[in-house]
Amino acid sequence: MKKIYAIIIWVLALLPLLSAQDAEYRLIRHTYRVNADGSMDYTFRKELKLLRNRSFAAYGETYIPYNPAFETLTIKEAYTIRQDGSRVATPDNAFVPQLPARCLNCARFSGIREMVVVHTALEYDAVSVLEYTIHRNSPVLEASIQLQQDCPVQRFEIIVDLPQSQTLDVRYSTPLEGYNHPVSLADDHTYHITATNLKPTVIDSYLPAAKFLYNIVTLSNGQKPALNTALTTIPQAETLLQELRKDDLAAYAVALRNYVADYIRTNAVEPALLQYAVAPSDQVWASGCGTLEDKALLLASLLAQAGFSVHMDADNPLAVDVVLDGMEQQLRINDKRQPRPLGVALDEMRHLQVQKTLEWKADELADGYYRVTLPVEDKALNVSAAGLTSVRTAPVQVRQCEEVYDYTLQLPKGYSLVGGKVKKSLSVKGLGQVDIQIKQSGRKLTISRKLVLEKDIVMPQDYTSFLKLMQLWSQYRELYVKAR
Repeated sequence: MKKIYAIIIWVLALLPLLSAQDAEYRLIRHTYRVNADGSMDYTFRKELKLLRNRSFAAYGETYIPYNPAFETLTIKEAYTIRQDGSRVATPDNAFVPQLPARCLNCARFSGIREMVVVHTALEYDAVSVLEYTIHRNSPVLEASIQLQQDCPVQRFEIIVDLPQSQTLDVRYSTPLEGYNHPVSLADDHTYHITATNLKPTVIDSYLPAAKFLYNIVTLSNGQKPALNTALTTIPQAETLLQELRKDDLAAYAVALRNYVADYIRTNAVEPALLQYAVAPSDQVWASGCGTLEDKALLLASLLAQAGFSVHMDADNPLAVDVVLDGMEQQLRINDKRQPRPLGVALDEMRHLQVQKTLEWKADELADGYYRVTLPVEDKALNVSAAGLTSVRTAPVQVRQCEEVYDYTLQLPKGYSLVGGKVKKSLSVKGLGQVDIQIKQSGRKLTISRKLVLEKDIVMPQDYTSFLKLMQLWSQYRELYVKAR
């Protein structure tokens, strides 16, 4: 018994260690200085304390993208403060320039570089320090900065200095209650905020987009060039246009969108590295690659060449407005859903009602048993209960929805539903409900499923109830029948 108590005490003593963070930022600072000659200096500084051995691999390298065509990178400080207080300078061979992975296989981006800084002398409680400046021959300041990181941050600063002739547009996201808000400082800088003791983010596929949860600061000095919306005729694309042509014009437009989305390689290059330029469509077609903005303009050019009335929206560079059935609708290059009328947001399409008769398609198992799998409908909420943890301390992204499915299935003669009829229901006030009914009448199998969610974001205090709803919703997607 004493041995058991000793083990329990040992495990309890380990719990704080098991939940400890791998690292902690003592400081993160972004500084933007637009100069009177039309250039800009961006300086970044971070001081990261390493707390566990896993952090050596996770934070052992820093990647700094830059474009030597109009940017100059200068490493100002790079060293490690060891436990005993001594400093170890990062050696010259720890700075490795390379072509970023997102620029591979596209010659138009071969000039972009990424400096890899390999941090050395890492050990428990060491502090890795890095500060660098990128001098840009460009006055454009467009930045979206997320304050929370994947480990805690003691202090986060953003500093902006502009010439008196320029103004700064600052926009804040509205983080959820309980998340740290930045404080504006009154000093000689055009703009200066600081935030302290920031909670870490939680990285997984069910988190909402960061703007819903964390502090996002968006900065602009209004110098970004206008979006290139010049449509280009591409003679080499005529064969493709003929191959994809359909009598149904909406289907034809979607086929063109899907071709550009699938067969023109996407290079996720930050617009700043390209001076916010969108390439002419004939160049994108010839190279077979481009940014999402490049691909959207290419799609608009192809649609126009195919005879559609199109135009680009300067406020939405990834979308193309096209006239279909006498109505202006929108196609998005990064979303393969059907066109939608202008003014209707995709997030508003939350009601889904499906009524259909299913064909008999079953997997034959042993001893006369068969498995029938219900279809996964387009636009259905995609949250798998199997991927949800049993305990959650961060919000979960879902979306308000009401999904109703009514299926009928004619079973072969002599087949019956294993387990008999099903009637399951769970309702949580203010959160949602799940109703599932399955019954057999003669050879007819009737399946009714209903899911209602009343929130876009599930907070931790509602997570246990949400998990129960999702676990029930995940059941009875596979039905079993047996031949008598």
